[in-house]
Amino acid sequence: ALSSVGRDKTLRLWSFQGDDARQSAGVRVFDDNEYGLASVACSGRDDRVPGLVASGSYDLTSGGVTRIPAVIKVRDREGRLVHNLTGHKATVSALAVSWDGSQLVSG
Repeated sequence: ALSSVGRDKTLRLWSFQGDDARQSAGVRVFDDNEYGLASVACSGRDDRVPGLVASGSYDLTSGGVTRIPAVIKVRDREGRLVHNLTGHKATVSALAVSWDGSQLVSG
């Protein structure tokens, strides 16, 4: 499995057929974000199917005022929203998951 994000406000979860990464078996698109996405990280024991997928957004600051705050959205392997994490004052440009999946680091 592969995940990607973009300024088009989408999170894409890609799946592949067998061991051939050149053959895409499909893509699921999630476009319920208020602003573009800048980062993504996955957790899970199986490289083919992520356990959780976290995506971090850009913020929209104009004239020193934050109009749309940055958000980290955490989804389960089915794409259901599990958590909305807030608190960043600027774009979430990096995400990482600990080796055991117990911690998410953002910056």
